[in-house]
Amino acid sequence: FNYLFNLEVIVHPMARRGVEQAENYFQLWAVLVNSIGFLAGIALFIMFARPVSHGLADLVIGRVVPQESLTFLRKRCLLLGQYVALISACIWIVAGPIYPVMIGALEFRDYVYFITSLAMCGVFVATYPFLAVTWLCTHVFYPAFITPGSVAADDVATLTRVDSWRWRYLAMAGAFPMIVLALGIILGPSVGSRWASILLGIFGFVGFSGFISALWLFQGIQSDIVLLKEATLAYGTKLDNQEVKRG
Repeated sequence: FNYLFNLEVIVHPMARRGVEQAENYFQLWAVLVNSIGFLAGIALFIMFARPVSHGLADLVIGRVVPQESLTFLRKRCLLLGQYVALISACIWIVAGPIYPVMIGALEFRDYVYFITSLAMCGVFVATYPFLAVTWLCTHVFYPAFITPGSVAADDVATLTRVDSWRWRYLAMAGAFPMIVLALGIILGPSVGSRWASILLGIFGFVGFSGFISALWLFQGIQSDIVLLKEATLAYGTKLDNQEVKRG
C-alpha cells in the first residue's frame, strides 16, 4: 500500500513536473531501504528471540534449566511482542526521511506525505505483530517456563505490564482505519489522484477487518494472562507453604 500510495501521490506528479528518472530513483531506493530494513529487523528480532528458542529446545529434550534462567526466559518471552513492535515501528519511521532525501527535487508537501505515510504504516506494522507475537508467547511458549521452584516475585508484575500494553495496541488498531479514512476525505481534493483516494479507502477497509483479528488476539491474551497469573500465584503459595513447613 505505502509503495503504491507514494508512487501515485508523489512520484508520478514529480515526473509530470519534469523530474527525470523520478520513478527509477524511487524504485531503486524502495528496494534498498526495504531490503536493508527488513533484514535488520529480522536479525534484531532473532537476537532477542534466540534465548527463548534455546530454552524451549532444552526443555523439549529434557535438559534441566536452572531456576535463574527460567526467570529470565519468562520475562524475555513476554517482552518479545514489545520488541517486535518497537523494531518494526522504528524501521518504518527511520525510513520516512530517507526516501525524500535520496530522491531529491521534492516539494515540501512531498516530504510531509512521505514521512507521514511511512510513520502511519509503522504504527500499523507495530500493532499487529505485537498482538500476534504476544498471543503466541502467552498461549504457547510461556507456560513451558513455569515450573515449581522457579517462580519469581516480578513475574506477576511483568504479566501486568504486558496486560496494560495490549490495551494501547488495541486502541491503535481501532484508531488507525478511522484516521486513514479521515485523511482520505480531507486530503482527497488536494491529492488530486483518484487512485490515491481509492487506495486510502481500501487501506481503511483492511484496517477495519484487521481490527476484528486484533480484538480476537486481544481477548486471547487477556484470558492467557489471567490463567498465567493464577498459575504463578499458585506456585508461589505452594513454595511459601513448603518453606513454612521446613521452618
